Amino acid sequence: MVGGVVARSSGRSVLHGAVRQLLIILLAAVVTYYTGVLFDATWHAGSRFGE
Repeated sequence: MVGGVVARSSGRSVLHGAVRQLLIILLAAVVTYYTGVLFDATWHAGSRFGE
């Protein structure tokens, strides 16, 4: 919603802004996930941190 409002106020379409923000959020999620994989961070039961 915020992406749509920002896009609208800058003269772009609401859809453009909303899609742009969605892609930014997805990129942040992917980076966060793979950073966890890189450092072997897990919170599943039975992991070496939970034993």
